[in-house]
Amino acid sequence: MRCALLLAAGTAVQIAAGDVPAAFLRYPWTAVLAVNYLYLLVLAYVFSGRYEWLRTLWDDKACISSLASVLLVVIISGFSPITSSWPFVLILLYFTTVLGVRTTAEIAGMKLLLRNTLPVSERLRHAARTAMHAGVFVLLWAGIFGSGDKLRYKTVVPQGVTVVMASDASGNRIALPFSITLHSFSAPPEADRYLSEITLTGKGGYQKDYDIEVNRPAGYGAWRIYQSGYDSSGHWGTASVLECVKDPWWPVVCAALWTVLASAVLMVCARLSPKWILLTAILLAAACTGVYFIEIYGKTLVPALRSAWFVPHVAAYMVAYSVLGAAALAALYLWLRPSHEEPSERSMRLCDALIGTGSAFLSAGMMMGALWAKQAWGDWWTWDPKETWAAATWAGYLLYIHLRGTRRIDYHTAFALILFSFLLIQMCWYGVNYLPSARGASLHLY
Repeated sequence: MRCALLLAAGTAVQIAAGDVPAAFLRYPWTAVLAVNYLYLLVLAYVFSGRYEWLRTLWDDKACISSLASVLLVVIISGFSPITSSWPFVLILLYFTTVLGVRTTAEIAGMKLLLRNTLPVSERLRHAARTAMHAGVFVLLWAGIFGSGDKLRYKTVVPQGVTVVMASDASGNRIALPFSITLHSFSAPPEADRYLSEITLTGKGGYQKDYDIEVNRPAGYGAWRIYQSGYDSSGHWGTASVLECVKDPWWPVVCAALWTVLASAVLMVCARLSPKWILLTAILLAAACTGVYFIEIYGKTLVPALRSAWFVPHVAAYMVAYSVLGAAALAALYLWLRPSHEEPSERSMRLCDALIGTGSAFLSAGMMMGALWAKQAWGDWWTWDPKETWAAATWAGYLLYIHLRGTRRIDYHTAFALILFSFLLIQMCWYGVNYLPSARGASLHLY
C-alpha cells in the first residue's frame, strides 16, 4: 500500500511539476539534509520497539515490497528512461529508508556474532550480509543526496595554450580553479592511444605535469581531469578535449563500493561448503572467458577497455552468468519434470546455493564496473541503459534471496522468479543492444 501510494503521489507531482531538477539541492543543504536523514533513521530504529508502526519500516514485508517496487520501476526505466521522474525517485528513497533502518538494526545486533554458539560460516554470512546492506545503503544515500553537488565541465585545450575556462552542459562559460597547459597531444592513427601531456597550475604555487589518457585521469584536490576527446576518426589535430569533474562525495562512494565488493567475497567464502559449485563455476567461467578473449584477440580495443579492471570485471560476470545459468536450468528441470512432484528441500537448497553464489559474483562484477567507470568517465553510475538492466538483474536475484530467506514461498513462485531473473540477464547482455534508448547513447556499446 505504501509503495502504491508513493507511485500515485509521484505520478501526480510528475504531471504537475515535470521531472526532478538535475541539481535539486546543492551544498550545504545537501549535507544538512543527509546528516539529518541519517539521524532520523537511527531514531526510527531506537523507537521501533515502542511504536509498532516504526517497526513496519524495516520488517520483512517492507524489505520485500520496497525491493519489488524498485525492480518494477527499474525495469520500466530500462525501456523508457524515468530515472529523473518523481515516481522513480520516491520509490528509490523509500527503499533507501527501509534499507537504512534495517542496516542500523543489523549493526546494533552485531554483538551476537561475538558469541561462540554460532558456527563460523554462519557468523561470516551475517557479517557479509550486514556489510552488503551497509555498502548498498551508503551508495544510494550518497547518490541521492550528492547528485546535485557534482560539477562537470568540458574544455578544448589547443597545444601550447594555457586554458582557465570551461563549459558546462548548457554551454555556459565557467572559470576553473586551476589552469591547464597542453604541451602535446597524440591520437590514432599516428599513435596507439589518446594521450595529453599537460601541466596543471593551481593556487599557492602548485604546478605538476601529467600524462592524461583514458582510465588515467589527472588530479587536483577534489577535481579529476579526464581525456574526453577520443573517437574513431582521430582527427582532433593539436587540440585535446578534456573533461573536468568535481565529485565531493566520491570518497564516501568509493568506500561503499569496496565494502560491497569485500562483502561479496565474504559471501562466496561463506558458501564454500558445496565446493563443487565454486569449482564448476570457475571452470565454466574460465571456458567462457577464454572464448570471449579469443573472440577479441587481435582486435584494437577502444581506449575505455584498456584497463586493469577489464579482466576481473569480465571474469566475475562470467562466473556469475555460469552459476546463474545453472540455477535456471535446475529450476526449469525441477519445475517441468514429468513426475510433477514437489521438489525436495535438498533441491531447493541447491537452487539457493547457486543463486547465492552467482549473486555474490554478480555484485562483485557490478562494483568493479562502477570503480572502473569512475576511473574512465568520471561517473561511477549514470543509469546508462546497460547499467539499468544490470541493476534490474541484480534486484531480481536479490528479491529471490530475500523471499527465500524470510518466508516460505511455494516452489512455483521461486522457480518463476529464477527464470524471470535469468531473462533479465539476457536482456542486459543482448537485448539492450537493440533498444532505441541505447543506440548512440550507451557508453557500454563498443
